[in-house]
Amino acid sequence: MKKKPEMKLKVIAFWSYKGGTGRSLACANTAYTLARMGKNVAVLDADIDAPGILYKFLENDPEKRKNIWEKEGWIELLWSKIKGKKDGSKKKSITSISSIINLKNQTGKIGKIHFIPSGNIQSEDYWKIIGKHRIWNTFLLLSDQEQEKLQVSKKFLELIEKTENPDLISKANKICEESPEILTSEEKKNIYIEVLDEIENDLDPKPDYLLVDLRSGNNEIQEVITKLWVDKMVTIFTPNEEQVYQFENEEYPLFLNYEFKVVPVMTRFQPTLFQYVQETVERLMKKFNWTEGYLCKIHEDRHLELFDDIALMAKKTDIHPLIYKQIRDDYIDLVSNILNEEQISSDRWLPEKNKIEEQIRKDLDINKESIPVQAALFINYITGELVNEGDNSRNISFRVDTFDSLLSFFREFLKKSLPFIKPEIIESSFKWTLETAGMESGRRFGRTLMKLWKDEKKKLSETEKIKYWCDFDSKVGWGTFIFEIKTNKDKINEIVIVNKRNPFASGRTEKDVDLCPFLSGYIKGVIIEILNMKEDSIIIKHDINDCIRGRKKDVDKGCIFTINFSDQ
Repeated sequence: MKKKPEMKLKVIAFWSYKGGTGRSLACANTAYTLARMGKNVAVLDADIDAPGILYKFLENDPEKRKNIWEKEGWIELLWSKIKGKKDGSKKKSITSISSIINLKNQTGKIGKIHFIPSGNIQSEDYWKIIGKHRIWNTFLLLSDQEQEKLQVSKKFLELIEKTENPDLISKANKICEESPEILTSEEKKNIYIEVLDEIENDLDPKPDYLLVDLRSGNNEIQEVITKLWVDKMVTIFTPNEEQVYQFENEEYPLFLNYEFKVVPVMTRFQPTLFQYVQETVERLMKKFNWTEGYLCKIHEDRHLELFDDIALMAKKTDIHPLIYKQIRDDYIDLVSNILNEEQISSDRWLPEKNKIEEQIRKDLDINKESIPVQAALFINYITGELVNEGDNSRNISFRVDTFDSLLSFFREFLKKSLPFIKPEIIESSFKWTLETAGMESGRRFGRTLMKLWKDEKKKLSETEKIKYWCDFDSKVGWGTFIFEIKTNKDKINEIVIVNKRNPFASGRTEKDVDLCPFLSGYIKGVIIEILNMKEDSIIIKHDINDCIRGRKKDVDKGCIFTINFSDQ
C-alpha cells in the first residue's frame, strides 16, 4: 500500500549518507522559511538514536526544550498502534505528542511549526523500543520470504505453549508480547499511513508540509519512510572526495529508482574550494543531465555550526553582513528548488524556480540586492582569510606574519642567488616588484568598490569615495586609514593618508620595513580605479623614516603617504 493519492500533505525528507553535513540545520531553515511564507509546517525528528533538531529552534530556551523532550514522541505513538493491533490496548494520538514552536524574531503573518519529537529520550522505555531486539522487526518492511519465516517461528512458539515446561511457556509468551513480527508487512504499512494521516488531519492548524529529519546512513527508518511517505528527498553531502563519490555512484542513482523527486545539496561549501567544486558540479550536471541551478550549495559559517543557529533567525550582528546575505540566499535557493514542481529536463524548470524565489523574497520582505557597502571585503580574524564580495569567494588567504616571512626570505634568496648583481639593484628590483603587486591588488579592490556603489546606485563625490574607502579599509587588516584632502576650486590636488598602526610597519627597524612599497602601490591602485585616473598622473611620496618615528603626535609609528595629482 502506498501513500494515499488524495493526501494534500507534502512530505519532504532530509537525509545524508554521513553525519555532520548540516542536514538538521537545512531542515530547520527550510521549516522557518516556509513558516515565514505563511505556510504551516510539521517537523518530525526521525533521527531516533541522536534526536537534536529541536535544539535548532530552542537553543536559548532549555526549559521549553526539556519539556518537549520529556514528552512521548512518534516512536511511542507507532509502538502503541503496533501493540494495539495485537492486544487491543489503547493507542496514543498525534495531538498528545506534538508541540507548537513559537519562533523568535517573528513579524507579520507567519505560519505555525508543529514539532513532533522522536520520543521521550529521558525514558528507559523509549530506548527499549528502539533497542536492537525490537527495531528490526518494528520498522523493517519484510519481503514475503522473510515474512514466511517469521510466521513459521510464530507457529513454533505456539507449539512451545502446548508443552508443560513453565519456563519455555513464559519465554514464549514474553516473545509474543514484545515482538511485533506477528504483524505482516502490509499491516505495518497501514500503521505508518495511519500516523501520516493523523499528522495531516488531526494537527491544528493543518500542516501544508511535513519535514522529516532522517537518521544519516542507510537504516530501517530511512527505508520505510522513504518508501511510504516521501514526496521529495533532500539529499545532503559535503565537498570531500568520499561523500562526492558516494553521492555520485550510489546515493543519487539509487534514488532515481523511487517515485519521489531528489533535491541534491552540497553543504559546508568553502569558496576556497571553488575550482574543485566547479569541476565536480560540471561533471554531475553532465552525468545526470541536470539543468543550471539544480544542485544547491550552502556556504559554511562557524557561528551557525558552533551554536546550531538557524541562518534566517540569527541576529545580523551574529554573522558578518556578507556571510549572512550569502547563507540567507543559499537557503532561499534551496527552498525554491524544493517547491519547484517542474521536471529537471523541462525548459520551464529554471524560469519557475526564479518565479518561486521572487515570491519567497516577497513573503520574507527581502531585497535581493541589499548589501551594505562596508561588506565589500572583510578579514576573518580566525582563519586570516580575506573575503572578496566581487566574486563571492575567499580568494586571498594569508596571515600577516606568513606574508612578511615570505617576503624576507625572497629578498635573501635574491641576494644569495645573484651575487654578481649589486645589492642596491636587487633592492630596487625587490621594491618595484612589491609596488607593482600592491598596485594590482589595489586596482582589484577599487573595482570591487566601484561595482558595489553601482549596485547600490550610489552617486558619490570624489571626497566621499575617498572617505568610504578609508573607512572600510580600516577594518580589513591594513591598519587604520586617516586622510586629509586638499582641494583647489573643488578639485582634489593632494591627499595625505596616514596608515596608523600598520601591522607590517609598526615596531620594525628601518632595515626591516618591507611592505611600504607594497602599501604605496596598493593606495595608488585604489585611487586609480575609484577616481578614474591614469597611472602616470598620480605621484606618491613616502619617507620610510616616517614608519619608524611617527611624524605626527596622533600617529604611533604609522606610515604617511602624500598623493599628488598632475594635470591629466
